[in-house]
Amino acid sequence: MEKAILKDRIILIDAGHADAVAADLRANFKRMIGRDIPAADMASWLVCCALDAGWKSEDGQVQVVFVHSAKGKEMTNFLPSDLDTEVDGKAFRDDALGEFLLSAVQEEGINVGKPLFVQCFQALVEDKKKRNVVLFPDLERYGDLLDEQFAKEHECKVTVLSMQPPRPADSISHVVAGFGLMHAMGIRPEEFD
Repeated sequence: MEKAILKDRIILIDAGHADAVAADLRANFKRMIGRDIPAADMASWLVCCALDAGWKSEDGQVQVVFVHSAKGKEMTNFLPSDLDTEVDGKAFRDDALGEFLLSAVQEEGINVGKPLFVQCFQALVEDKKKRNVVLFPDLERYGDLLDEQFAKEHECKVTVLSMQPPRPADSISHVVAGFGLMHAMGIRPEEFD
């Protein structure tokens, strides 16, 4: 991730993890409410991610970066799903939040050191610029490495979206990721009555 292209509002997503969480939600809610659950509308979900972080109406740009493995180029529980052909280099506009610029970056086959997701966040922290950052990380896989970055002094306002309990760091906010995904899948609260 080149520092020169970084925006003030960034959503950094572990694509494989997000797809796995969406798959679990679809399976569980199909069983609970007794109907097929469609794939999540990606644009709707990304807007929910920004709103969950407390971002307000602004005529600006939101940079969204999907980090994926060589085998994980498709997020089958989202529409659009193909990160290479349908997501990378695309954009959409939300009337309230502005333009969302989408990109996908692939972890290399031989990854030396920290996972690419952690390296991307580390670059944001070390940049020392004020930014609003939303993370959708795989905390089980590399949460301890992210904790090291959270502990560093930085200018970023960080919101972590996850299905796990909050991380013990004063420098971040934590939001349960399921509600935005449920909305993007068309699951309505009244279906639980």
